[in-house]
Amino acid sequence: MQINSMRVLILLGLFPFVFSCHSKNNTVFSKNVAIENGWLYSEPITFKIPSVDLDQNHYYDYFLLVRNNKSYPFENLFLISAFKDKNSLIYQDTLEYLMANKDGRLTGSGFGSIKTNKFVLKEKVQAPSRDSFEIEIRHAMRHIDEVSSITSLSGIHSLELRIDQVIE
Repeated sequence: MQINSMRVLILLGLFPFVFSCHSKNNTVFSKNVAIENGWLYSEPITFKIPSVDLDQNHYYDYFLLVRNNKSYPFENLFLISAFKDKNSLIYQDTLEYLMANKDGRLTGSGFGSIKTNKFVLKEKVQAPSRDSFEIEIRHAMRHIDEVSSITSLSGIHSLELRIDQVIE
């Protein structure tokens, strides 16, 4: 009996190592930007992607991880994403993401008061160019029946851009 229980303990101890060695880590770029004292509309978050990080012969998924707390005052989040190279705007889109359920409970993962939501910016696209480029993220939040954007958006702790190489 003692030998069998020893084998079980050894196998359980090795289990995480076996699976971690075989997992495919396809993240080629990741950068987190902390936001303190509110996200100002006048200050978009810019991620600079060096040319050496992406290969034009591969496809990539672009994700935005948004960390927020219960002081975030809205159910959704509107963002404007702009992909730019050194000379021009490559691509721009306005995106809407769900941040809370109808009952006010925050969506996302995490314990405690801070939640992390992983949102898709773009899927299965080639790198824009051989040169470095940047992705600019600006919030586009406003109150109902108001035209102007909110000057300072509370409750957002950080934004993280993650680029994963598509492995098929």
